[in-house]
Amino acid sequence: MSETWETFLLNEFDFFSLQPLDVVICAAIGFMCVPLIRFSGPRVLGLDYHTRIVQYKPDDTGTTNIIYRIISPVVVSYIMVIALSSCSLVLGRHWSLAVRWMPVFVYWIAQILIVSIRVGEIYPIWTVLIQALVSLMTAIYFDWAVICKLPVSGITAFDQSNIGWQVLTGVFLTASQFILLGIVRGVGRYNNRLQRKYFQRVYSNKLAGDSIDQQTERKLYNYIREYGDMLPERLSSDLLLRAFFFTVMLIEDSNRPNWFRMVERAGFRFGIIKTTGIMQVKSQKALTDKESVAASLPIIERIWNDFLVDAARQHYDVSPTISFSSNWYRYRYKELQEMAIQKGGLLYGRYCGTVLIDIREIFDEVLRFFDCAERFFSPEYVVVRSTLFSSFASVMPGRELCFQADSLSIVPEAVPTSETKAIVSARENVSLETIKSCLTVIENYGLVISVSNPHSIARCVITALVDEARIKELSEKLPHWKIAFMGDAKE
Repeated sequence: MSETWETFLLNEFDFFSLQPLDVVICAAIGFMCVPLIRFSGPRVLGLDYHTRIVQYKPDDTGTTNIIYRIISPVVVSYIMVIALSSCSLVLGRHWSLAVRWMPVFVYWIAQILIVSIRVGEIYPIWTVLIQALVSLMTAIYFDWAVICKLPVSGITAFDQSNIGWQVLTGVFLTASQFILLGIVRGVGRYNNRLQRKYFQRVYSNKLAGDSIDQQTERKLYNYIREYGDMLPERLSSDLLLRAFFFTVMLIEDSNRPNWFRMVERAGFRFGIIKTTGIMQVKSQKALTDKESVAASLPIIERIWNDFLVDAARQHYDVSPTISFSSNWYRYRYKELQEMAIQKGGLLYGRYCGTVLIDIREIFDEVLRFFDCAERFFSPEYVVVRSTLFSSFASVMPGRELCFQADSLSIVPEAVPTSETKAIVSARENVSLETIKSCLTVIENYGLVISVSNPHSIARCVITALVDEARIKELSEKLPHWKIAFMGDAKE
């Protein structure tokens, strides 16, 4: 064996020189690197920093994140080792770590355990192992080629013109691309498995009846006992909103169990952690589980409100999925349930920040839990007291309304068929107050069926059922509006 190799092995693998204190310090630095690297990520990469595995794409941003995850433990751990060594010199107690890359090794052991426990199903473990290998190679080579030579060569030790650095850089970049490709394919396979499991579950439920995983059932009963009294009245009456809320709770609790949340609360004071509690809510202070539930409720309701308004505007053939008045709304349970499950990823994405996570299977299981736990049969309609649609309902107060294309309309079953249909259109863009005044006049002569564009600058068109004999009289009352006779309403 050449003298160079002997020197290399003696410098980098001198495990017999490690003292018990050295092992403790290595472990401490390695574990401290985990939160420090997560904390530094958004500050180094900005908005390009990926916090979830599903964010990875085969592009430059994905490669940059892989490179950061490989280099950062080397940089952070070496800074801490050098800082400790410098402090020991200042205090007159010379301390030097014989195997300086050991904290990097400890860091990757911790990372492999974290990934295996939390996202092992979606994150290919072999990609973590390759990241660990390349990171350790970088740490060892950097220590041998730079750190060991600093006392003799000074700053010239950072010269990267030698062949070793070039070879390591090539291996580094190639491995980064390989790792990124593996992660992206892993995420794709995971989503495909979820989709297959979801449709298999739906089919098997139709054949074998409703079934729920025992662990999921136990968790949901615990959530209800622990947090049920905190929920507002709306979550008791809106069955789908309640299921969505507990779906989010189930996912967040599974991602960060109780012991992990305790660690997060402890790390919050150092600025390392941003979201705390069972619902993982951002706050100016570390939240308890109950505090996070209270803070999450307005967020969940706002997301659900947006979904309901969008769902109410969807096309229907016979009867609308959602109808409403100024202080309540009503929806067809099965139809909206199907829509909510299909859009589950978008709903949860509004909460967690990424729309790439498929929660349909979990959402469907939570819904089946409540269907089994609280009733023998699913309701046809769900009615909820709420002022969500009050701004729309104020146009035609006291009526059960729905959306039909871009028009606000009374529900089809409330439309009589024995009157004459008239179209009242504005000659120019008019204000909402002008539209309401016009509707008040029309109501004295017949029944308003629909109003198009009541809240936009587009020209308003009102459809009403008016006695044909009174059309002329109505025209005199509305000189600034154009009124056209449309014949029998049945047509």
